[in-house]
Amino acid sequence: MTIREFLEKDAFAAALGIQILEVTNGKAKTKMEIKEEHLNAVYIAHGGVIFSLADFTLAAAANSYG
Repeated sequence: MTIREFLEKDAFAAALGIQILEVTNGKAKTKMEIKEEHLNAVYIAHGGVIFSLADFTLAAAANSYG
């Protein structure tokens, strides 16, 4: 199983809409469209959403070596 295949099973990342664009040795690139359900009370992206995107991307990069 590749790291991409493994990470695509992440139900939380999928629920947030995180997509893996690239995973290579020590590097990862992801994207996520910020939608209304990702906004906080003042209508900006909730910090938890941004942190989750960063956390998922770091996990992909850190585990890219197998």
